Amino acid sequence: MEINIQSQIGACEEYMAEVESGRTLVSIVIYPLRVISVDDSNIRVTNGCNMWQACQNSRCHFSAAARRLPKIKGAH
Repeated sequence: MEINIQSQIGACEEYMAEVESGRTLVSIVIYPLRVISVDDSNIRVTNGCNMWQACQNSRCHFSAAARRLPKIKGAH
């Protein structure tokens, strides 16, 4: 079995350099950071964005601002 995982170049309309300045259109690259083999038939890919450190949009999964929020644990 062959698995091909690639980076994606595109535009992000949700990027925020500063919270007060609002959203800006920027060019981004979403790329795989880590690939984990869960079992023989499942893999898990963790993706990242090249603008994650500068982005202050706390609603974006990739941004540093979102990573500063408290972790929400699911019910077990």
